Amino acid sequence: MNAGKSPEGGVTRSTGEIPSITITNITTDGNLDFESDINFVPVDFYEEFNASKGGLILYDILIAKDGATTGKTAIIDDHFPFVEKTKGSPKVKAIFSEHVFRLRMKKGVVPLYIHSFLNSALGQLQLETVTSGGAQGGITTGFADEIYVPMVDEDIQMKIAQHWVARNLEIQKLRRSYEKTICAAKEEIDEMIQKSKPISAKSLASVLYIKGKIESNNSSINEESE
Repeated sequence: MNAGKSPEGGVTRSTGEIPSITITNITTDGNLDFESDINFVPVDFYEEFNASKGGLILYDILIAKDGATTGKTAIIDDHFPFVEKTKGSPKVKAIFSEHVFRLRMKKGVVPLYIHSFLNSALGQLQLETVTSGGAQGGITTGFADEIYVPMVDEDIQMKIAQHWVARNLEIQKLRRSYEKTICAAKEEIDEMIQKSKPISAKSLASVLYIKGKIESNNSSINEESE
């Protein structure tokens, strides 16, 4: 297990060509999201990172070590978008930041099973327990010693992992449907307003009902008679 690294000066959308995975890319439901936020590092930093930290491979698990998503995990699976097809094993063309731990399983342990367990109620409860205090909290490198995983036969691990994948696909489908419905509703509201042919526009302040006034010195509200 190890944490990642970022170049001096930080990263942005325009600082390179290789994606850098950080805590904002790890969602609360255990997935990776690159639609809302993605940063990049230069190729030479990516190559140095692979030499010193060890490059990502398929089925590595990533866990947010601090920030708002502390303890949330994601996995580099077959759907990961930044994979280079080669004659040998597929090459993951991405790195991970210093705010993320990378977990790699031993032989005989199904990574997707560990990922699904860490996202379960029991797994998240344990991760919350080992999270340190502070404004946003965090987990340290020793956290793995304090997390206990129920070990079952490998075929049962695979069955549980497949169940997680199936349910996760359902969640993704529902989310896409939800987002599509929200976008449609917003467009419908705009269209309804336009069709109503409004005769004027007023400031928001002019249509607010305010009873009494707020005193700046103690924020108390003095009621006035109507």
